[in-house]
Amino acid sequence: MLYSILSICITIYAVNIEHKLLYNIMTPTTQLITTILAGVVHIATGQYASAFHYFSTAINLQPTYARAYTYLAISLAKLEDFDNSCAAYEKSIELSDDCFTLLNYSITLFSNDEIEKAKKQFQRYEVAYKKQHDSGHLATHRLLYNDCHCY
Repeated sequence: MLYSILSICITIYAVNIEHKLLYNIMTPTTQLITTILAGVVHIATGQYASAFHYFSTAINLQPTYARAYTYLAISLAKLEDFDNSCAAYEKSIELSDDCFTLLNYSITLFSNDEIEKAKKQFQRYEVAYKKQHDSGHLATHRLLYNDCHCY
């Protein structure tokens, strides 16, 4: 299913089909996944402002989806909006204490000379990683942790 959704994203992007027409016939879950994937494609291609819009849309579709806030924070960090990036990371952590988020947050803090805060987040990352690894949670999301979303 993920591959078919990704192919829909690529088709929309490559062929420049009227996005709203196709988007309106999708289920809410498919809309969320497609929006997140489109945002990730834009991050990967360095189009951070466009990624920001996709992740903002994903948050409007599902305000409790923590990973959308993490991706939004990465986009904002790449756009050099440090304060809002930190706010998005904090919201993501509030929703889910995910090691992916904690690692990216510590990198953002370190990149902005917030060394002590970066150390604290990295320590939280190590605890969360061990907890998620021991529970087997990481094995189900191996692709997400091995790709290039961390910057």
